[in-house]
Amino acid sequence: MPERQNPFAGARITVASRLSERLVLRAGYPAQPGGRTKVEYFVDEALKEAGFKVRSALNPSGVKIVHEPDLRLLPGNGPQAIDQQAIDQQAEKLRSLLAADRPTARHARQQAA
Repeated sequence: MPERQNPFAGARITVASRLSERLVLRAGYPAQPGGRTKVEYFVDEALKEAGFKVRSALNPSGVKIVHEPDLRLLPGNGPQAIDQQAIDQQAEKLRSLLAADRPTARHARQQAA
């Protein structure tokens, strides 16, 4: 898809790195007995070639979340990131609720007068 047609082109996203994928391939990726599994491409490299700004965690199982508010995009690098996104969203909702219940300094002065 050409860049001009992709509304997400140039977005920062996060995926498992090539190193992470290679570790998984060596450590037990499904394969036929006696054979080796070879992937046709690595996701992070393909996304970079497609024009995305790819971010990866140094720890292959570490959480990496990148927020792109202009695109309304919240990418993460796997199930562990989904859990963290849910926690972050719940915390943001709680902060909003607490801020709405808390009177502003101006409101408090008006009530005291």
